[in-house]
Amino acid sequence: MLIELISSFPPEKGVYILSFSIDEPVDVRIGSLGIHQLPWGLYHYCGSARGSGGLRARLQHHLASRAHPHWHLDYLREWMRPLGCLFVVTEDNLECSCATLLNCLADSSVPIPRFGASDCQHGCPAHLIQNSSLTPGTIRDVVRNGIKNGIRYNWENSATPEVK
Repeated sequence: MLIELISSFPPEKGVYILSFSIDEPVDVRIGSLGIHQLPWGLYHYCGSARGSGGLRARLQHHLASRAHPHWHLDYLREWMRPLGCLFVVTEDNLECSCATLLNCLADSSVPIPRFGASDCQHGCPAHLIQNSSLTPGTIRDVVRNGIKNGIRYNWENSATPEVK
């Protein structure tokens, strides 16, 4: 189980993609985003861990039950079944780039507009992507190749990543 692996995540800053399933349709209130219905399927949340404790602390927070949710993802904890996590130790803020890369793939959709991106300065539609056909290997390869090739976010002009 993923929660048992938390101690193996590094305490450094970085970005992560947490993949999880929702096994039945749910209606859920997501803070100020309101009530949304989420169908069953696979979801991928792109986040950053820039505070104290880095990736380990942030993922531990997301995977523990919370009486008082802080981040959007916390509101889904009751229904999500964590499947895996890809992370990159980095000082660079690649959260938006990862969301852009995943959202541009076939079969990807944004289930809740602004989810995880309410404070995003780059115009991302959301940092939560629904795509039931993505495998961990595909996610790893897409993100690795995208970052290596300098892909960055550019939501204002198109839904296609911009190469810089």
